[in-house]
Amino acid sequence: IPVYKDMPEKVCEKPTSTGSNDNWLSALTVTDRTFTPAFDTYRLQYEMSVPAAVSSLRVNATAYSATATVGGVGTVVLKSGMNTVPITVTAASGAVRTYTLSVYRTPSEENVPTLESEIYRIEETIQGIAPGTTVEQFLQNFTLSDSEATLLVVDRAGAKVTGTVGTGHALQIVKGDTLLTAYPLLIHGDVNGDGQVDSTDARLTLQYAVKKIPALPEDLAADVDGNGKIDSTDARLILQYAVRKITDFPASA
Repeated sequence: IPVYKDMPEKVCEKPTSTGSNDNWLSALTVTDRTFTPAFDTYRLQYEMSVPAAVSSLRVNATAYSATATVGGVGTVVLKSGMNTVPITVTAASGAVRTYTLSVYRTPSEENVPTLESEIYRIEETIQGIAPGTTVEQFLQNFTLSDSEATLLVVDRAGAKVTGTVGTGHALQIVKGDTLLTAYPLLIHGDVNGDGQVDSTDARLTLQYAVKKIPALPEDLAADVDGNGKIDSTDARLILQYAVRKITDFPASA
């Protein structure tokens, strides 16, 4: 039995409780709409697209704890292009957790310049981006049909990116002060969104596959074999790419 010197005679009082730290959601829905992937309590990021005619959404959320408060729900007005909707859950203790819903509202076609590139694939996302590509290198490979419109790369919070482009960033087409449209960027294997594909991305993917972590920073980038699920095969392929045993992913073909 350990014996310690100079111990106080009076037992220290238990610290005063400040309330529950439970700040998880038990449900998240959008009225009459669906988002991807399906809701999971431990997944914090979701995406959806709506046509140009949809100008607002009704976001609904329920916290696990009856003492937690939820913010960011209700009617959300959408601008054309990419919208970021944060849903906050504040525990009784004051601890805050944020779920994020990224909503792409298709702009009216007559107002959007044509975006073309001989290097990148322009679909719902922009793909074919080499890891380590800088913003300057990236923007040089696009042409716009409207000379008065400009291109801008932003992060999920809408802040301008000046370094390396990565998964989760978006290419915006802007005219004056108006955002006309935006395209999310997807670099297969760039799971943490830093614009690189390395052993860190492989480790995160494997940890997610064996359920050691509840979510990935950029889960769309982890499905590198394109089979619709994230497992140890994806982690192995990302590691092989990182050590240059392979030069491309099946999902990138």
